[in-house]
Amino acid sequence: MNLSADYFRIAREEEKSDQPEAALLHYISSLLSGLCSGELSYQATEKIRRLQKRLLLSDEQLLSYVHSYGGFSDSDCRKLLCFSIAGDLVGIKDILASRASS
Repeated sequence: MNLSADYFRIAREEEKSDQPEAALLHYISSLLSGLCSGELSYQATEKIRRLQKRLLLSDEQLLSYVHSYGGFSDSDCRKLLCFSIAGDLVGIKDILASRASS
């Protein structure tokens, strides 16, 4: 079962139904689910950024949509999103490694 792909598919359907807020939440879930599986989805990251701009959300507002997922804390999930947007693979790997060692 690939939750990341499922979340992504649902997000695309939400976008097609003109539900950008719901799509944003599902793209965030897709990204975090993928990271829990050791995969980084640049496609999900790009969709998140595009919807952020469409919804006129500041970075702070965007981060308020992000909460704990799959053993990661709220803070770690928010950092993972920021690192993904910035393309900071070292930051992502550090968080994933700290989770694996806990």
